[in-house]
Amino acid sequence: MPLDKVATGVYIITMRGTHHTATGTTEEGTMTTKTTAYDRINNEGGEGYNPHRAAAEDAEAKWEQEWNKTPAGRLESANRKVRILSGSVYADNGISTVDDLATARAEVVAIEAEIDAAFFAEWTEEVFTARRAAWNAEKATVKTFMATQEKLGFTFDELTRAKKHYIS
Repeated sequence: MPLDKVATGVYIITMRGTHHTATGTTEEGTMTTKTTAYDRINNEGGEGYNPHRAAAEDAEAKWEQEWNKTPAGRLESANRKVRILSGSVYADNGISTVDDLATARAEVVAIEAEIDAAFFAEWTEEVFTARRAAWNAEKATVKTFMATQEKLGFTFDELTRAKKHYIS
């Protein structure tokens, strides 16, 4: 999955899904940094009164709303719904039915198809060939890997995904 850039900040992929980074470069990042600094200094690392917390929580809520509008955010929500409906508590108590689960899984498949269509609309075979040549020309090392991705404007994961599609 590529790095997603949205008006409120930069998103990264983590083991739990996609989350916002608090780099201090965005409104939310700045508020998160201020909140953390205030807590360390005035609250001895705890979470007592903090005048910056409300603004940081508002920025987080705004980011959450923006994220849920993106295809990746909708996919995350749909997958969460499938996991919930698949749970034994829901099935045992008759809260979810087989039809509900089938509908939720169909929604996941539809969103994944939408994401794939958008990806391969940008990554045509010609674009893939040109970007692969550009990546190979860079001779990226472990130390320069992230800088190379920033310089070229695409990630190695995107390149690998396109390679699997066009070459395998």
